Amino acid sequence: MARTRKVVWKMPVSSEQFRDGPVVSHRRGRVTMSYDFQAPDGEYAWESLIFLGVAALEFTPNGALTKDQVASRDELVELDGSAWRPGVRVIDTELRHFRIAFKALGCYDLLALDFVPPPAGPPLPRPLLAQRAEGA
Repeated sequence: MARTRKVVWKMPVSSEQFRDGPVVSHRRGRVTMSYDFQAPDGEYAWESLIFLGVAALEFTPNGALTKDQVASRDELVELDGSAWRPGVRVIDTELRHFRIAFKALGCYDLLALDFVPPPAGPPLPRPLLAQRAEGA
């Protein structure tokens, strides 16, 4: 199967604007990827992508990125026909290969069942973001 690349979500800001993010946390098949950015009022706010049914997570630092990984900067892409998926010992055939890269940091590859983008409303302050990540 030939590998195809499909953009499934684009960051609303450039990762160059991060002050502290991204912050990645995981527990029992769930990965939360949070990033900060400067809101219109000048304060920094946080948003999160949540990946569900995660079977594998891989990080590649900035200095080791391939051209294909760099091409996913500031956007979440889904890779169909990925060579990585068959190499992971997981039986679930519904797993999707997601990839996102951040400027000056690196690239995350995930095998997951699905992802939940940040809400379309205003960004969350840090304490509420932590509650959302924990499923509260």
